[in-house]
Amino acid sequence: MNFLTFELTTFLSILVYLLENIIAQDLFYESAENLDLSNQTDQDLEVLYDELNCPVGDNGLVRIGSHGIRKVYYAAPQKSAFIDCHRLCRGKTTQLGRQMHLAEFRNVDAQNHFANLTFTHNCSDMARTELWVGGIALDYLLKPAPRTVPAWEWIWIHSGKSFNNTVVWNPGEPNRFLEPLQYEACVMVRPYYGRHGLNDAHCSAVRPCLCEASLP
Repeated sequence: MNFLTFELTTFLSILVYLLENIIAQDLFYESAENLDLSNQTDQDLEVLYDELNCPVGDNGLVRIGSHGIRKVYYAAPQKSAFIDCHRLCRGKTTQLGRQMHLAEFRNVDAQNHFANLTFTHNCSDMARTELWVGGIALDYLLKPAPRTVPAWEWIWIHSGKSFNNTVVWNPGEPNRFLEPLQYEACVMVRPYYGRHGLNDAHCSAVRPCLCEASLP
């Protein structure tokens, strides 16, 4: 009886996760209709970059823009593995002394706002470059080389908050692809036809970093 109860609970948890994810996807794509893509074509939006060739400021970062009065985004153009991006961002501060960290999205609106910032940026690379953000699989954080199929729990490495059902992944993601002894367990933001969904990738892959800092 206990086993059956456990199985039923697991099934219901998966069902709730899938339903919430479907709802979030719908909100994501509805909100994406408001993105300013007037100067972009489908061919342009298909092209993805794994490096960022934009002018940097005195701190070695590219300022992307702010999200209201909450925070400001910066990109570190040097290609780095996830953990190196984590360290790089934490080693940077704003002119007002605010420490940075890998970027986090609270919800779908934050994702869409970031997408708008990239499309209106004066460096065109920004809208088509994959960038590491602060998402990581909880099982990987606890044990980098799991021997069993990993659990589907994702957290932000800076705040420790779960984001399973508050943000949107690109179609088919996350897939936790295994190669050869490591699951995809770290998260990057990946442009996808005018949208910036999340994509899980191997933590050893090298990409530019997306940092953020709180505003005063």
